[in-house]
Amino acid sequence: MRMFNHAKTYGGKYKYGEVKNIISNGEFDHEIELASGEKIQTRSVVIATGMVERIPESIKGIHEFEHKGVSYCVICDGPLFKGKNIAIIGGGNAAIEEAQFAAQFANHVYVFVRTEKDLIADKISVEQLKQKENVTLLINAEINELIGSSNVEKVIATINGESKEMDIEGVFPYIGQVPVSAFAKSLGITDERGYIPTDESMETKVKGIYAIGDIRKKDIRQIATAASDGTIVGKILANRL
Repeated sequence: MRMFNHAKTYGGKYKYGEVKNIISNGEFDHEIELASGEKIQTRSVVIATGMVERIPESIKGIHEFEHKGVSYCVICDGPLFKGKNIAIIGGGNAAIEEAQFAAQFANHVYVFVRTEKDLIADKISVEQLKQKENVTLLINAEINELIGSSNVEKVIATINGESKEMDIEGVFPYIGQVPVSAFAKSLGITDERGYIPTDESMETKVKGIYAIGDIRKKDIRQIATAASDGTIVGKILANRL
């Protein structure tokens, strides 16, 4: 937010909206289509949409109960479930770390890991989690359905092949992230996983369209590398003005 306000003080303009498509009419001639129907003409486009948590589509009710018991951030929304039973879905470091945090305020934390192979978190972190009295690590377990009137009240899960109904009011999936790039696919600039390859100047194969941060195809995704990407393309565009 501080950087956003800083940009505004220097005359930066902003617009809220959802980008549905980007059309390239030629070199440095592009059109951005918004969900509202508005179209914006521009010489250059910088894509910095990053990634979002992967949604476990196989769980019935996962969309209906979003923000009504389903969240993708324990640090943000976890305290709302103080004294309640919650479920963490996933076996990576993010899932285990969030489960450790949730154990501080939840009545009980159930960690659902689909298979033994999916438990890929650091062994030390897993062992530390197992020591917590209000945490249960469930292997060969997955949630199938969410039940509730206005908010999640129960879940139906399969544990070691057996169906079980459990009193759980908060569900937090941590099964990886996916790049936000669907709007750019018509340009042909995304790879098979949805990331956007660029050259060293952050430019894609379409002249005037750049990608920076986690959306960009690269080996390391950290705040430092994202800031570096932004600095490079910012300098290039400033010189072009």
